[in-house]
Amino acid sequence: MRARSGNVQARRLSPGVKLAYSALLIPTSMLHAPALSIIPALYAKYSAVSFTGMGLRKPWIIAGMFLCCLGELSRDYAERSSLAAYRTFSYFLGIGLFLSLPLWPMFAGLEMTLEVTALASWLIVLSIRNADDS
Repeated sequence: MRARSGNVQARRLSPGVKLAYSALLIPTSMLHAPALSIIPALYAKYSAVSFTGMGLRKPWIIAGMFLCCLGELSRDYAERSSLAAYRTFSYFLGIGLFLSLPLWPMFAGLEMTLEVTALASWLIVLSIRNADDS
């Protein structure tokens, strides 16, 4: 099916393509939640390491910003809005999955511990690897 955007005809993406596009954001967002809030607290509790500056991470963050700006699946405004909605849903789903891990019955308490973050790490690695295989 084609949608008209001004003088340019744009091909509509199927929901399956949109889900495949946004699915990789789930494990990625599972990395964002701990990186911003959990890991610094775990480092402070279990080691003498602190995060006081950007150091060697700054060039990688800047490079990632440019890489994110390169990809565009559609030129149609409505289609890009739909893709953004899929990505936003996947992002919050990933954060919700990560934050719900301490509630899983295999853990004794409700705290974010090293065991919980280890499970999250394995889930992220396995989901990214499976996405790479398909």
